[in-house]
Amino acid sequence: MKERPANPKVSYCTTVRGETYEAMLKETLPKNLALEQDNPNVEFIVVDYGGTPDIGQWIQSTFPDEIVSGKLQYVRFEAPHFEMAHSKNMAHRMASGDILCNLDCDNFLAEGHTDWLVKTLTENPRTVVTSVTATMLESIIQKLDAARIKIQRKLDPEAEPKSWLGGRVAMWKEDFIKIGGYDERYSAWCPDDVNIAMRAVETGLRPKFLPSRFHGETITHSHETRVENLSAEDREHSAALLQKNVEEIGPTWEQRFKNFGKELELRRRKPAPYANLEGNVGCGDVVNSDDVTTTIAPLIYEERGLTQEHVDQIHSQQKYRAHAERPIGIRT
Repeated sequence: MKERPANPKVSYCTTVRGETYEAMLKETLPKNLALEQDNPNVEFIVVDYGGTPDIGQWIQSTFPDEIVSGKLQYVRFEAPHFEMAHSKNMAHRMASGDILCNLDCDNFLAEGHTDWLVKTLTENPRTVVTSVTATMLESIIQKLDAARIKIQRKLDPEAEPKSWLGGRVAMWKEDFIKIGGYDERYSAWCPDDVNIAMRAVETGLRPKFLPSRFHGETITHSHETRVENLSAEDREHSAALLQKNVEEIGPTWEQRFKNFGKELELRRRKPAPYANLEGNVGCGDVVNSDDVTTTIAPLIYEERGLTQEHVDQIHSQQKYRAHAERPIGIRT
């Protein structure tokens, strides 16, 4: 493991596609930039995944100084439809920071979030920060029952057992690259955030749950907007998953966590730690604010700090779901 910098740079990675999410970004990005304007060790990455013809022009006209200074980096990727994991991987691959944090475009950062994140990962480098508190616990502990609160307090006294914020996952860039980022088989609306956190834990990282005081506000929107930019196949798959979440899962968060976990079969074998073994992690040609094209190339094993023998040995263990299998939550 490389020596971690004492004053690490944090990259907040955001993806956007479609008019609905463009409108959300126009609310959240100005406030998030303003919150971190005096912190030279913070940057924001925005990947426009197509379908938002005006967002690039708006960003360039609204934040010219932030673009020039490097505080904000905007790139565009032309895609026929939105793909959850690939878009996130693109944003993370474009980041120059030491610590990478996914930040959904409907999220407002909370005061103190960055300081807490840096302190946590600096003092405990072998850590993955996740906001997916109870669902994450179900995956790690293989249990969600009356003892959940006691177990969670033992793991992390700061975590609130019933708090909920999906999508916020952070770790050192070196760890993100090593595990292969988000599993790009997850293209639909699905538990990609749970999956990457589970896999990080399987490589030896300790889960640290983001306290709810650092969740920040989130723009409320319908389930329909979550799937409107997906392919027809992914839309159908995601809509079915969301509908079950609404209709079949009980009214309390306790029931939602328990039953939704069952629906996704998170209690079965764990996903193998390393994803995208062919190296395709957020690959593609992106265009920046100056119309300069950058090619995000596949990662080779050496860049990830892996060997073929090591990966084969880990993935062959019976407790892991084979990488070639299609886990629940991925389109068929």
